This record gives sequence, structure tokens and C-alpha cells, in this order.
Amino acid sequence: MDQIASIEGVKQVNPLIFGAFSTQVKGEIKNFGIIGYALNKSGGLTEIIEGRPIIKNRYEVVADRYLRFKVGDKIPLENELFEVVGIAKGMCLTGDIPFLFMSLDNGQRIFFGKGKDEKRWRQNNVRERFRLFISFISSNLEDINTLTSGSNFINAAYLTVKDGYSPQEVAKRISSQLDLNCFTQEEEITLIFNNFLKMYKEQMEMFRMMMIVISGVIISLVVFSATIEKTKEIATLKVIGIPYIFIIGMIVNHVVLIGLVAAGVGTILLLLIKDMFFFPLVVSINEIIFFFMGITLTCILSSLLAIKQVLKIDPMIALER
Repeated sequence: MDQIASIEGVKQVNPLIFGAFSTQVKGEIKNFGIIGYALNKSGGLTEIIEGRPIIKNRYEVVADRYLRFKVGDKIPLENELFEVVGIAKGMCLTGDIPFLFMSLDNGQRIFFGKGKDEKRWRQNNVRERFRLFISFISSNLEDINTLTSGSNFINAAYLTVKDGYSPQEVAKRISSQLDLNCFTQEEEITLIFNNFLKMYKEQMEMFRMMMIVISGVIISLVVFSATIEKTKEIATLKVIGIPYIFIIGMIVNHVVLIGLVAAGVGTILLLLIKDMFFFPLVVSINEIIFFFMGITLTCILSSLLAIKQVLKIDPMIALER
């Protein structure tokens, strides 16, 4: 780690330890990722919605809210009890694996404690190389400090760069001078998305398209049935000379209104319950706009069947008893 700290442009290095873990709490199996970080340094936990941050170096953890723990709960980890002192704001790995935050010392003891050698490292799918995350942080952070003596048992590090240095340049410098994988924050996000989230996103897009198509079919059948029921009324409009374009516009407006109202109610419900899901659910304004555009287009297309039926209606039907 001293070699990393000596690289030109590096301001601060925070050693991290990361690994997958599973334990039983109150009869329920909990699967999560553990992040151990040096307290009072950058790269650690920042957003806590309940409780307090970790103060003590031992036996205190902050749990992601998706783990459904409460402040004061006791979690058994490697035959020791850890107390939940805070709840983090929805921070998960690849969308569905919640995090449990603790001090670096606690993380090292869990993964590399007495009797846990390199075999444990590999069993937990922990990479033997460092993963370096670099982002630009303002200059009010403290200078590089000497890392703890046990910091050689880590598998990641978070770096901040000095003013005037580009994160991309520092990352390239570290990768070329040291045998390490080094990524900027933007590169890491892209890496995670392409390797873990892209497939999920494509599946969700396919599911969304299926739902829109099914909605269009249902709306089309509903409007077609309503058109058949109103055959005589439509014929009357034709007899009194109402233009076809007006009748067609009336049907299209009716269909689009049904679709937009349904989409609006669904969007409002989604925004109200999105925080209740097990995994973080982000709804962007662009997705909402594209969703409404898709619904509008689907409704217009689904009205074609009803329009075809309207054009076939004989005006003389209005004169029948």
C-alpha cells in the first residue's frame, strides 16, 4: 500500500476488504456482502438513514436497509455477535446483494482471522488483486496516512487524487507502474453494468415491452367491444353528417385517454411503493417519458381495429327500430 501512496497524484488511500458472506439470523438465512473499511477515511459509508455511524473498531456494523435489520439487532459472524448501530440507505451490489459495513479490522478478522489462510480467500470468491476506485475529492481531506499494520490482508482500495490531477491519468500511472487493476469511478460503474446489470436490464426491457403489447391488445378488445355496442349511435352520427375524421378522432382520443390514465395511476403507485422492494429500484424521468410515449403509440395502434369497424358501419342502421 505504501507503493500506491507514493504514486504521483495520489492523495489518500483507504484500504478495503470485500467478500460474500452468509449467516442465519432468527432462523432466516441472510446473504450479503461485507465491506470493511478504515474508519474516518474516504471511501467508507456516507449515507445513514437511521442510527449512527461506526465508532468502535470492534463488534459494530451498519446494515443496508434491504437486509431488514433494525438498530440494536445482533448478527452472528464467525461465532461472534456484532451489533447493528446504523442502517444504510439502499446500497447493494449489482442490485440484489445488500451490504454489511464494518471496520477494516473486523473484516480482516472475519475473512483472515486465526486459522483462515489463502484457501479462505479463494473460497469466498475474493479476488487476489486490488480493485482501486479513484474519484476526485476536494482538497480538504487529510494527507496520506500510514496504513494499519494489517492492511496487507485486503483486496481493494479506494483512492482520492490531489487537486490538479486527472483521475484517469493517475489510474493509468498506477496500472503501468504496479501490478494492479485500477479503475476510475466512471470506469467501475461501466464495468459493473456491462458484467452484471446489462443482462438484467435487457430482461426488464423485454418484460416491459411484453406488458405494453399485452396492454395494447386488452385496450384494443375493450374499445372494439364498446364500438360494437355503440353501433347505432355511430350510425346516427353518420346520418346527420358528422365527418368521419371527427368520429375517428373521438375514438382515438378515447383510447389514448384510457391508456394515459392507466399509465399515470401505475406510475404513481410505482413511485409510492418503490422503496418497499427488496432491491434498489430507480425510476428516472427519462424512463417515465419513454414509457408514456410507448403507451400512447400502443393505444393509437390498438384503436385501428375499432376504426376499421366504424368505417364498416352502415348509416341506415340508425333508421332501424
